[in-house]
Amino acid sequence: MLFFSIGFALHGNASFALLLGSLGCLLISLSGRFLLGLVLHGNLKMKVDVLKEDRDEGGPLNSPKSVNKIIDPKELAAQAMSEAATTSKPIVETKA
Repeated sequence: MLFFSIGFALHGNASFALLLGSLGCLLISLSGRFLLGLVLHGNLKMKVDVLKEDRDEGGPLNSPKSVNKIIDPKELAAQAMSEAATTSKPIVETKA
């Protein structure tokens, strides 16, 4: 909507402003996807490097605790869901 409004204000033609708006959104989405890909690729590469270091040092016992604390996002989500499902709070608190 922002790109359409700017295009309409600059050129005064609604169809051209629609074209500019769609191209602007496409450009923003592609650049965001590119940046996300870089971050995820770097994260994956760092995780692989840590695993290679663990193998070279003879196992996870020699590595620092912060390196051992890498948690898989799927495991983290599963833990959060199980905690949310098991803890129940009463809707109304009453006193006897």
